[in-house]
Amino acid sequence: CRGDHDCLRGQCAPAVQTACQGDEVWQVDACGLAPRRTERCPDGATCRDGACQAAPPGDVCATATAVRDGAEVTTALADYGDDTRGACGGAGPDRYFTLMVDEPSRLRATVSLGSARLSLRASCAERDELACVSGRGAVDVALEPGRYVLVHDWEGAGRPSTLSVTLSPLPADMAPPEP
Repeated sequence: CRGDHDCLRGQCAPAVQTACQGDEVWQVDACGLAPRRTERCPDGATCRDGACQAAPPGDVCATATAVRDGAEVTTALADYGDDTRGACGGAGPDRYFTLMVDEPSRLRATVSLGSARLSLRASCAERDELACVSGRGAVDVALEPGRYVLVHDWEGAGRPSTLSVTLSPLPADMAPPEP
């Protein structure tokens, strides 16, 4: 039998392999015939290497990684899903972060790769986006105290990219206006 076939009961048959399509596991034979979905990964898991595996921290908003002033987090997003898009795009894997702001502050957040995107949100929802930048731009905004969500997204998932976060307290006369 050929290398991509198995000998079954004295006959050559295409070998069956598993593959991922989104968060589903599929069986596909070596000839590309008879694809069959075998499993949908449960919440908290993602399909990687043909099997459901525990999702890494920050793969979904519910498991977002906490960051604080001075944080620099380097990640290769190959193991992350593509769950969301910001107003500035983002057709690749993404990682969620949460940021607690204790006093009126200026946030400056950047990513190190030109193909990356960074979205700042008041919650996990896309509709609550406050700012979005692509490339080597920076989210640079004044924030009231509260919990915020940063989404780091990019197409070059295999290459590491670094998220950098800086918070600077604002003088009282420069604080964002009360709603």
